[in-house]
Amino acid sequence: MRRRGALSVAKSHGYDTLGLEPNVMEAEYAAKRFGVEVRQDYISKDTVSKYRGQYGVISMFSVLEHAPDPNHILSDVSAIQGEGDTLVIEVPHFPSISTMSQMTFPDFVNRMMHPPLHLFLFSLRSLEGMLKRHGYKINAAWLFGQDFYEMISTLGLFAPAMNQSKLLSALSPMMSELQAVIDNHNLSDEVLVVAERI
Repeated sequence: MRRRGALSVAKSHGYDTLGLEPNVMEAEYAAKRFGVEVRQDYISKDTVSKYRGQYGVISMFSVLEHAPDPNHILSDVSAIQGEGDTLVIEVPHFPSISTMSQMTFPDFVNRMMHPPLHLFLFSLRSLEGMLKRHGYKINAAWLFGQDFYEMISTLGLFAPAMNQSKLLSALSPMMSELQAVIDNHNLSDEVLVVAERI
């Protein structure tokens, strides 16, 4: 489970925490940097019995987009959790201004549409369908991202003069507000959902 900083915050609020990270370097870094327990492990059919019923909240930040079979992971996670337990997922969102920018300029793909690192992008509807299939309902969803920054950065590759331009200087102080407009139109490049096991 990624975003080890989230474990540190949860721990500081009194939660018992455990991180799972198959990469030994990342697991060691998280334990050392954030002072949280991180095991070099992952949830699978072989480890479900080890974790079943122990964790009322499971978070997966930047996990499902890297997996060849996200449904398989959700199946294993749902076997661990019981009714009323919470699953928090953050994944790249489609459609988004970032993905449209990368589709428009395919030679400059970098963050969202980045095979082989990102194998999947998720619409909120597809995520809802996957979660429902595994016994979850979405209670809350947030769309957010770096779309405006990415769009401006990509345009700067085609028009290098833009990088030092008055246009960029004028837009830079407004990036947060312009991103909020994108977020309000559900075109952000990240989606975070809080789902409940039913």
